[in-house]
Amino acid sequence: MEKTMKKLSDTLNKQVANFSVLYMKLHHYHWYVQGENFFTLHVKFEELYTEAALHLDTIAERLLAVGG
Repeated sequence: MEKTMKKLSDTLNKQVANFSVLYMKLHHYHWYVQGENFFTLHVKFEELYTEAALHLDTIAERLLAVGG
């Protein structure tokens, strides 16, 4: 059981890291988008980084719940 929890914790930690990077990249694109599609992409990147933040929060809460 302890080995399984360690594996779960490790996997969730990796996903927290992955979603943190995704969130930061999407937020960066949101800030720096340029060109004729600015308004469309600006709104879309905001939508995407907001969704990534929700997933990040959910995964981080699960990680804490399993003692990771």
